[in-house]
Amino acid sequence: MEPSLHGPMYYFLCMLAVTDLVLSTSTLPKMLSIFWFNSREINFSACLTQMYFIHCFTVVESGIFVAMAFDRYMAICDPLRHSSTLTNRIKAKISIAVVLRGGILIIPKPFLARQWPYCRTNIIAHSYCEHMAVVKLACADIRISSY
Repeated sequence: MEPSLHGPMYYFLCMLAVTDLVLSTSTLPKMLSIFWFNSREINFSACLTQMYFIHCFTVVESGIFVAMAFDRYMAICDPLRHSSTLTNRIKAKISIAVVLRGGILIIPKPFLARQWPYCRTNIIAHSYCEHMAVVKLACADIRISSY
């Protein structure tokens, strides 16, 4: 019932909306080229870039859910200290940590995928570049990516 307890949730919902927008637009150019120009190919660098953004913002989205859960936990379990605990500075730090976590955890994937030799067919059964679909095309040992 207290409006001040909803402030951080609106902030995190805004972040979630922006994350979903970026996540959906990361696949949009390739999907439009498939539908409009019947282009069934994607450049390898573009594929790795698309793969990075898809996985990065998926991790960011999960981090925002954790931040939202923490906010609700504080609002329910300790409502009197909620405003003093979740200040604007703390919300900004949580947001930066969530975005950095997403960016840093996913950086090795495109670099690992770029190193391997590809000798089989270069057709992916998706309209977007997923990490394991790209890695399965490699003809080298891919156990590190499977882990």
